[in-house]
Amino acid sequence: MALRIKRPDTAFSLDTSRKSQGGRLVDGKHLAFVRSLVCLATGSEKSIEAAHVRYADPAYSKPGTPLARKPDDRWTVPLCAEAHRTGNDSQHSMKERDFWQRLGIDPLAVAEALWQRTGDRDAGLQIIADARARIAPWKKGSV
Repeated sequence: MALRIKRPDTAFSLDTSRKSQGGRLVDGKHLAFVRSLVCLATGSEKSIEAAHVRYADPAYSKPGTPLARKPDDRWTVPLCAEAHRTGNDSQHSMKERDFWQRLGIDPLAVAEALWQRTGDRDAGLQIIADARARIAPWKKGSV
């Protein structure tokens, strides 16, 4: 007679939102909200993508992200396709910190603020406008 150990239902997390993505927080509504905003780098309203910020920063309690995995969806900011992936000076074409330092924007501060106001488009647009106001004039639109 084989013994079977009964495992209580509470033995493992009941939160399935992370399990389907390998422990990653997935929030489609937040991504749709981010895509409804303007580009953080250029101010463009066209081809907006939710760009995940990959690098770690203990100031935000944000861990690093292993290669081939996306960070939690809370760490996203709106970028147009050119600033995100396709341009010569895009986020994906260089070291990510260099991209943001060149613009003078803290993307984790913006991502955190957007996460706190997700769904409120007017607040999201103001968060982006405030961040873009700190970009040096000669850097605006230079992506």
